[in-house]
Amino acid sequence: MSSVALIHINRASQHEVAKALDKVLTEWKYRRCDTAPMPASGPRALAIPADRGVGHLCYLLGPQRGNWTTLIQAFEERDDAPFLADLSNRLSQQLQNHALAILLHEEGVLYYNLDYRGTPRDGYCSNPRHFADHNLTNEEALNQRHQPKAFTPLLPKHINIEKLMELLNTGWWQAYGDKKLDETGEPLDEHALMDEEERLAIFGGLLQLNGHAGYPFAHWPTTTMIDWKPWQAIYYQAKGRTLPMA
Repeated sequence: MSSVALIHINRASQHEVAKALDKVLTEWKYRRCDTAPMPASGPRALAIPADRGVGHLCYLLGPQRGNWTTLIQAFEERDDAPFLADLSNRLSQQLQNHALAILLHEEGVLYYNLDYRGTPRDGYCSNPRHFADHNLTNEEALNQRHQPKAFTPLLPKHINIEKLMELLNTGWWQAYGDKKLDETGEPLDEHALMDEEERLAIFGGLLQLNGHAGYPFAHWPTTTMIDWKPWQAIYYQAKGRTLPMA
């Protein structure tokens, strides 16, 4: 699978997020160069490709659903582009609210960073051992441990922190807490790990990141479960670059 990178912004309209995005991206020396309505069939039908390489960015911006507005990074991670978590942090500062950056890595590891008004509140990695070149010490593991109590003011009324914590702990963190890791730091039970696309779908549903419509963004490039008509594709280019002739 390909990586999925997106940001959910709390209590901000589509227009407010677009304005904040323009402002924040100037810090990386990018300026808006085009805005296109989304074709009903989705991003693949855009006249201007979403990923045009170095010096170009494209974000897909949806309407506010419930308390959240979704911003999708429509290009592969690159050195010349803002790091997703940094962009999310700056948007939270600019909009003076919560922003939640989510990365579902192509190798099947889920990350998030939650910020409030520019201050980091919580971070998560579903399997800290996956990319480490050694077995983690207790100190290294605990330094990466999530503290989801920061989500308390964001939870729907019928969801409690314990239910969210149970979801986030399923897999590597549960095996770590139960001392059921092997000598390499992997769970003794090979079936203990959770499918991360499934975890993300449940996580998004619990927080109602797409309102009451379920959470389709783990498969946004191919899913037919997103109503793309109210979305916008916003294009940016690095200052000093010019667009190629059509």
